[in-house]
Amino acid sequence: MPKLNFHSSESEKIRQTQKLLDDVFQLQYRRSKSIHAYESGQIVENVFNIIAVMTEKNKKIFEFRFVKGFKNTQVITMLDYPESTYYRRKRLAIKEFIDLGGELEFLNTKRH
Repeated sequence: MPKLNFHSSESEKIRQTQKLLDDVFQLQYRRSKSIHAYESGQIVENVFNIIAVMTEKNKKIFEFRFVKGFKNTQVITMLDYPESTYYRRKRLAIKEFIDLGGELEFLNTKRH
């Protein structure tokens, strides 16, 4: 498993993406279920398309943490991972999501 440099620009991109997933995706996911939700639905559809092609271990972490909205401690318990393994795998899952998502607009948009 590759080591991650926690002070690199890649690591910063992972942190920003995690924040976007925690904030923006959860909001868009809830909005996509409403009647006036075309744009939100597109974002949610794009995210689900990326998740569909992720590796199985990363997909599970991603779905539990960001789609279903479980807290980190709950996901650790559900997957029966040691805490350090979970956080390492979560970072790798976010990195895979970034790599697969490439040019998705909501990943590249800076929030004010």
